[in-house]
Amino acid sequence: MERFKADFKEHHGDPSLIQEICCDMSAAFIKGVEKHLPE
Repeated sequence: MERFKADFKEHHGDPSLIQEICCDMSAAFIKGVEKHLPE
C-alpha cells in the first residue's frame, strides 16, 4: 500500500479522497490499507 500511495500521488491522485476500499486480501494487506489510506 505504501508503494501504491506513492505512485498514486505521482500521478496527481489524492489518497485522502479515497473513501472506500473493497478487497479480498490477507490481514496484512488490510493492515496496510488502514495505515496508508486511513480515510
